[in-house]
Amino acid sequence: MAAAPLGRRRPTVAEAVDLVYHGIRTRARTTRRTLYGPDASGALALAAFVSLTVAAAVALAVIVGVSLLGQPVFYRYPERGYPAPVRVGVGLALATFPVALVCMWAGRQRVARWLAVIGSLGTIGLATWLAVHVFDVQDARRAASEVEPQNWLSVPDETLEPSNLFGLVTLLCVPGVLLVATRSTSLDRRRVGWGAALAGLLGTVFVLLTTTDLLQRARLAVLGPEGTSTGPAPSLHDTGLSHGVVIALVAAAAWGLARPPRSQGLAVACALMLPALGYTIGTLVTPVAFRPGWSRTEGLAMNLLEVVVVSAIVATLATLAIASCRPQEAS
Repeated sequence: MAAAPLGRRRPTVAEAVDLVYHGIRTRARTTRRTLYGPDASGALALAAFVSLTVAAAVALAVIVGVSLLGQPVFYRYPERGYPAPVRVGVGLALATFPVALVCMWAGRQRVARWLAVIGSLGTIGLATWLAVHVFDVQDARRAASEVEPQNWLSVPDETLEPSNLFGLVTLLCVPGVLLVATRSTSLDRRRVGWGAALAGLLGTVFVLLTTTDLLQRARLAVLGPEGTSTGPAPSLHDTGLSHGVVIALVAAAAWGLARPPRSQGLAVACALMLPALGYTIGTLVTPVAFRPGWSRTEGLAMNLLEVVVVSAIVATLATLAIASCRPQEAS
């Protein structure tokens, strides 16, 4: 450590800690003042709107798949839908996202905010039920394998992909968090109308992705030689829904970064990167909490590196967005 200049003394440890503390406090106050400004409010409102558009499309696909067609979210043996109360609950909870988008178009911003929050809580409830249910099924399967080893293959089985589940929950929770965080969600009604139409188009594409295999089975049953090809719809995880959602998120983030003003584009990109962060966190905790009997350190270094990289990208986008919202001082 370099010596202090002549005439000045080196600060004590307490003074250095106090200086760092007040510096962080000042920066926090500046950041909070920036987030309450009109530029930041507009950026957060647009990010909430874009994320709600994608969430509404995904919600439509899940409603059609789980509630109407009886598709499980992940692999389930024997292939069948969830109990009727769960399917009805999923439909009611996720229907709040498209309704919230319609409320934003109608100018009912407060109603849209609360609907998005209710949908987020419903999504968390669905994920919790899935995790608990899969654990119960796996416990019963292990117990059956110990009692009757020769018949354990006929015992019901169900799997869970925590990475996809974490990503889905994050995707559906981001709109509610952003709508609560921003004080002003007023957007041009024409823009909201285009967003609602886009959500309907994306939802249609996602529904087609989830039902492609089911339609193929029906076509083979009618035209092909395999009359038994009709059967329960495959799980959502086994369809092209995940790939379609990733493409939609990347396209929306690129659209946000390519359009002015810079603060809004960065805010949109940051919001749409959060599901990727949720996905990597799910991958990280999978061997620890969701794979009993597996090595808890398997792939830990690579999974941790993915979390660090995605977290750094999200933090960088958030920092740049906040910095671009600060008023420029006149020279």
